Amino acid sequence: MKVKLVIALLLGTVTAHATTPVAQLRAAAEQAAPFTPAAASLDPRVQVARCEAPLQSELSSVRGRQATVLVRCTQPQWTLYVPVRAVGRDQVVVLQRSIAGDTVIRAEDVALASRTVLAAGYGSFDDPGSVIGLHSRRALPAGRVLGPADVTQPAVVRRGDQVGIEVQTAAVTIRMNGEALADGGVGQRIPVRNVSSGRRLEAIVRSAGTVEVPR
Repeated sequence: MKVKLVIALLLGTVTAHATTPVAQLRAAAEQAAPFTPAAASLDPRVQVARCEAPLQSELSSVRGRQATVLVRCTQPQWTLYVPVRAVGRDQVVVLQRSIAGDTVIRAEDVALASRTVLAAGYGSFDDPGSVIGLHSRRALPAGRVLGPADVTQPAVVRRGDQVGIEVQTAAVTIRMNGEALADGGVGQRIPVRNVSSGRRLEAIVRSAGTVEVPR
């Protein structure tokens, strides 16, 4: 993540004898990072006036395993935006072989492997059992770290199936006949058509043959 470093110096010229140590700036940024361990990316040539008060730091933005932390001094006043990233390694689920799209993932297709947290990405799986039985959304290469965007629940409703459409109210459950207009797995949203009225609805697949219109 490219972050533009912005330094607001309100003290005037900063000398080498009156600066805040870079190590102290890094420590303040890493302390406010949303992940542990974290490493601050700060040019060692950066110079800001020596802070006479405790440094303040707060999370400015986060995207996956990278973030930006605002480090601030009140005496004198200056502000520094510091990029930080997650470091270390995780055990994650990777593919043992290449698979085609809409393929059922089997136990022999996946294994745990050690990857850096940046390579692992956000939302990777750490248990092979959590992906066995799911379907690949598209063709995936061997060695890929699997994430939620790569897999989907197997379809229990197919396009053209006759389904029961349920609408929950505070007092009763209304059920009507419908037709699925797309494939869907449990928990997924699909379009359906009310057979009686012809009205198109968005519904959540609850089981084979049953969908629910959310309130």
